[in-house]
Amino acid sequence: MTLTDEIAEERLLIKKCLAHDGAGWERLYEHYQPGLLKSIPRRMHGKVHDPNVIEDIAQEVWARLLAKDMRRFRTFDPEHGRLGSYLDLLAHWAVQQFWKERARHKPPARLQDWQAENHGPAAEFEDLRMQEFLGTLSRQERRFCLGCMLGRAGACEPYEFSHEYAQQLTRRVLERWEAFKARDAG
Repeated sequence: MTLTDEIAEERLLIKKCLAHDGAGWERLYEHYQPGLLKSIPRRMHGKVHDPNVIEDIAQEVWARLLAKDMRRFRTFDPEHGRLGSYLDLLAHWAVQQFWKERARHKPPARLQDWQAENHGPAAEFEDLRMQEFLGTLSRQERRFCLGCMLGRAGACEPYEFSHEYAQQLTRRVLERWEAFKARDAG
């Protein structure tokens, strides 16, 4: 297939999508989504490996493309560049927005703070009991607990996790901690 044929095929696909053709959208998504999912981690320079974050950013790209009655999609012209390159440019913007948003959010509360608020001494985490508790966590939960919740250097950095995933991990670790304490008490 020549470049001219590819541009003609891309133009036809865009017309189908603008006409709200479901099969056209599915084909477009299947064709360009894998490239987006490869492009985004490169743009994040290896600082984020969470597939949920990468998927969220890719979805932001598609949402931007379709926002305001598909304004960006309608103004795209295949004669001036390829759609994959245009999506990559939107991915660049979405990654920049991700970092700006991340800078606005403070990292998740540390487990010691939670313990203090719930009248439990933080010192109880400094004994063998803590090691036993950490053994009940998954590898990811353990990294998150040590690095983000307990602030142990080198375990992980808060920017490695999306805000939503950090909240989910915080909830899971705290639930497991409560279950661990209840098991010991019982």
